[in-house]
Amino acid sequence: MRTAIGALIMCVAFGASAIENIARNGDFENGLVDWEIRQSEATVAAIEEDTDESIKGGASVFVDIELAKGVTWHIALFQDTHFLDAGTDYTLAFWAKGELVRPVDFYMELKADPWTSYGRQSINLTEEWAEYWSEWTQPENVPDAWLRIAVGQISTNFWVDNVRFYEGEYEPDPELGRVQAVEPGGKLASLWGDVRRGRRR
Repeated sequence: MRTAIGALIMCVAFGASAIENIARNGDFENGLVDWEIRQSEATVAAIEEDTDESIKGGASVFVDIELAKGVTWHIALFQDTHFLDAGTDYTLAFWAKGELVRPVDFYMELKADPWTSYGRQSINLTEEWAEYWSEWTQPENVPDAWLRIAVGQISTNFWVDNVRFYEGEYEPDPELGRVQAVEPGGKLASLWGDVRRGRRR
């Protein structure tokens, strides 16, 4: 199974081709429709629409974690009812930032025992908006999978926006422009933060 990961920041060139986004309400312009927060083993977390903070459009989702217990899957932002087709190339991508640097796992997962995950990656969010993505070739049919952004490791809040799940290799969002891969927290990430703050003045 082929798997790849990237952390990406907006650059100045444009022109990416359109894709069909399988993720529903990935830009959170319809509030929290089609999204839920999973809490297990007495953890405490909530989600809310944030119309003051976003990378695209007028809203994002804010994940407020009051109590985490160090187990990744115990807390997850998720969307269920997805079908994964064997032999198909998929990409899962989203923009996110944390109130502080924090770990995140993201993946598609069989919503039943043995809870097999696909395209799973472990990343560290920074305090600036960045795009994270994974691509893989699906090894088997999965009739009922959920998209999971798992965050039960620590009690650090964060934002998510522009979630995209689609067939094919990674393509940048045409409204955000061509991207360039950088290490999280690198120079381009800081530059994007400066530009973002400058737009608010």
